[in-house]
Amino acid sequence: MDAALKSNQIYVDRIAWFKSALEGSVGAVSDEEMHVLTQGFIDRETDQLEEAKSQRRPGRPPSKIEDQIKQRKEGEEREFRGGFWVPELRTDEGRSKLERWTGDWSGLNTLDFVRVVKSGSIKPSSFPPKGLS
Repeated sequence: MDAALKSNQIYVDRIAWFKSALEGSVGAVSDEEMHVLTQGFIDRETDQLEEAKSQRRPGRPPSKIEDQIKQRKEGEEREFRGGFWVPELRTDEGRSKLERWTGDWSGLNTLDFVRVVKSGSIKPSSFPPKGLS
C-alpha cells in the first residue's frame, strides 16, 4: 500500500468506526455524545493493549503490537486535545449522510466534518483533513 493510500485509509477506518458505532440508534447526536464517541474511538484498542501487556513476560520489552497501539493512541490523544476530526453527527442531515456513505475515500467529500476538542468545544472542519481546519 503506498503512503498516500495508507494515510487516507486511517481516516476511512475512523469514519467507518463512527458509522458502525451508531448502528441501532437514531437521530442526531448531542455534543456530549460526540465527546463520548470520540473518546470511545481513541480507547477502542484498550482491551488488545491489555492483552498484549499480560502476555509479555516480566522484564521483557513491549511487543511491536503493544508499541504500535500506544503510539497510535498517543497520537489520537494529541489530536483530541487540539481537535479530533470526525463526521458531523449533531444534525439529522449529517447523520443521514454518514449512513449513506459507502465506505470509500472519495465518498467522504459528501459528508460534513467537525473537530471535537477534548476541553469541550466542537469546531467546524472540512474535507480532506489538514492541520486544524
